[in-house]
Amino acid sequence: MGLFSGGGFFGKIGEALNINTTRLEGAARRAGDLESEALDKAMEQIKSSLGISTDFIQKGSAQATGSLEQGVQQGVESLDPFRTAGVDALGKISQFGTVGALQETLGGLGGFLDPLIEQRQRASSFALAGAGLSRSGRAAEEAADIDFSTRLGLAQQLQSQQFQAQSQLAGLGVNAATNIGNFQVQGGRDLANVQTGEARDLSRLETGAGVNISNLLTDQGASQAATEIGVANIKQSGKLAAGNLVKEGVGAFVGAGGIPGISESLQGLLKAGV
Repeated sequence: MGLFSGGGFFGKIGEALNINTTRLEGAARRAGDLESEALDKAMEQIKSSLGISTDFIQKGSAQATGSLEQGVQQGVESLDPFRTAGVDALGKISQFGTVGALQETLGGLGGFLDPLIEQRQRASSFALAGAGLSRSGRAAEEAADIDFSTRLGLAQQLQSQQFQAQSQLAGLGVNAATNIGNFQVQGGRDLANVQTGEARDLSRLETGAGVNISNLLTDQGASQAATEIGVANIKQSGKLAAGNLVKEGVGAFVGAGGIPGISESLQGLLKAGV
């Protein structure tokens, strides 16, 4: 407590001369505390905003990632049947032109040509019977039968048509596989862009928050230093004011003659720089 900051005679003098250093120091410290409290609240607000913004960015990135992955998956699923059919067609194309494939096609023509053979046989039977031939049944069968060269031509034609159909199907499979690959590559790029954007936005957000918090901490340190300097100046001003009053009082007292013994003590104080 300062010389003129308490009660009693010197305290009243301090109040009259407005040199109550304790009161001034308290006011300066309260002002510093209020400023520091305001800076603390500002930092908490920045941290809260950082958390909210970070959460928002991460949720947005997760939603974008989910949508991209779903889109790629749907694209792959829609094209996969064509790719599968194309792969199967490639295996069949390699078999065309072989003896085994031709025999298989010729064998399959039996059931396919039976109705036609029966129809031709009936027509031949009627024609031979009308001509009065005794061996109309056997002759009708021979007339109705389809020779090997005709069967071979049909088989070759069927194989050619099958080859063209399988080739077209294989082409669709190649295109589907290409599109699937493009879907996956583009989807990977889009996902990478989303992740890069998220990292960039979070970095900028955190950097900005860090700079703001750093500035607030600097301001807080400057405020605290200013408070201490202000308090120190108040104390120094109080000491100077007190010293001046003492010097003036002692000088007046000694100049008036004073009290022997006490005057010498006061003069010694003056010389000591009280």
